[in-house]
Amino acid sequence: MFSGNSAVRTISTVLTAKDRASSELARVERAGDAAGESLSGVEKRLSRFTQLAGASAAGTVAFGGTVALLTQRFSRLDKQFQTIETTSGATAEQMEQIREAAKGVSTQLPVTLAQSTEAAKQLSFAGLSASESMAALSETSQLAIAANMQAGQAAQTVARSLNAFQLEADQAEAVVGSLGATFASSATDIQSLAQGLTEVQATANAAGFSVAETVGALGLLASSGLAGSKAGTSLNAVLRRLTSGSGEATKALDKLGLSMQDFTNAEGDLRGLTSIMTTLSDRIGDIESKGKRIQIAQQLAGSEGGRALLPLIDQTDKLSQKINSNLRAEI
Repeated sequence: MFSGNSAVRTISTVLTAKDRASSELARVERAGDAAGESLSGVEKRLSRFTQLAGASAAGTVAFGGTVALLTQRFSRLDKQFQTIETTSGATAEQMEQIREAAKGVSTQLPVTLAQSTEAAKQLSFAGLSASESMAALSETSQLAIAANMQAGQAAQTVARSLNAFQLEADQAEAVVGSLGATFASSATDIQSLAQGLTEVQATANAAGFSVAETVGALGLLASSGLAGSKAGTSLNAVLRRLTSGSGEATKALDKLGLSMQDFTNAEGDLRGLTSIMTTLSDRIGDIESKGKRIQIAQQLAGSEGGRALLPLIDQTDKLSQKINSNLRAEI
């Protein structure tokens, strides 16, 4: 039992300490998220919080665990920024800019500071410089939100595609725009498209095809029942066979009255993917037997590529629509 005024003062002291400590804790968290400050700065603020909580034993017990969690939180952030500095070779000035960029993304978009920092770290892991990471950070975070992906996973997708298609970091919207537009018009999701893109993007770029064309083809295949890494692998087989001039592909083209010259322009470069598929469609469409159509497709692109080639040939109008939609999304 408490006695008289002494009891009242004791209760008042405990409650006041808790209220003041709670207020200080909230202020620390807001300051940390707003500035992405280093652990040393957080520790100074926490020392003030500890003094307030220490006004009573009850206050210390109630908030001691929270202090430890908050310290761990900013310790992880500090380590992430240190990793970015090491992998990207950023100067002190650039690191401050990266901190500000991560803070800006977490302020403008529904992502936490920890998530935007993780995205910046993954971009640096992929070989992007400090300035390139900053240029791609916002688009990467937008992809994570749209696809319900982890920020680090989205960063890996964007970085790999930038590297594969030899794009500059400020062209990240070419990747994000194409994935988003294709997702909106196809029976698939962005994660599945990203898986397929990983399998085919190097071959597509070597053949001169753009992100918009490649992702559009993956979207059409997904709506035709071939999705994810399987779509990417099959499309990769199509592009390799059609661009390598292999013996079997050449024989199949001969049967159709075509040659590789029918797929190139005056400069000798491959024409666009829609143009190539339309040329094939005009010839294969004249074959009435479904079995013969499958046989020609497999001879052109192999057994693995054949299952992707026929949907692309049969739906050239849809392929063109998806590619044009992706190009508009990039802009």
